Amino acid sequence: MQPHDLDVVSLSFGIAFASLGVSFLLSPLGVLDLPWQWVGPALILALGGMLLTSAVRTLRRRADEPDELPEP
Repeated sequence: MQPHDLDVVSLSFGIAFASLGVSFLLSPLGVLDLPWQWVGPALILALGGMLLTSAVRTLRRRADEPDELPEP
């Protein structure tokens, strides 16, 4: 298996999905009581931040690559 770059968006979605699942499991026990009116907007803001980060990383990676001109 070859090593690959860290995929921040996929990792963040995985962590968010797992955290949401744990919060649903712990909520009936009274261990974790989240203000649910803030969860949706927080997830949307996190998604926007992840997409912005991914776009900036892609642009930086493309800027670092040398331009290849076809040989005449």
